[in-house]
Amino acid sequence: MARKSSVLKLGYYPLAEIEAERIRQFQQFSVNCGVLDPCAGTGAALMLITTAAACRRYGIELDSFRSAAATEVLDEVVQGSVFDTALSSRVILSAAAQSALLG
Repeated sequence: MARKSSVLKLGYYPLAEIEAERIRQFQQFSVNCGVLDPCAGTGAALMLITTAAACRRYGIELDSFRSAAATEVLDEVVQGSVFDTALSSRVILSAAAQSALLG
């Protein structure tokens, strides 16, 4: 069973800035690639990791407030569960968008 503090935060534990900088040291991004953060939070970690990359930044975030913050810094953000999101190399759709398209 989850601790009450974890439930209140919706399991949100943002990546420490120093860890994002360490991850960035080991990543190499091709030009015009797409990078997805399935637990985007506010988008801060993905922005730090991809700082010098010429890439599109995608995020999926469960919390509506953090999702709204992520839309300010990432190229595309889906607000919802990563488990209810369809991914392809061309399109990212939330479950609601899938239902609307499929009727």
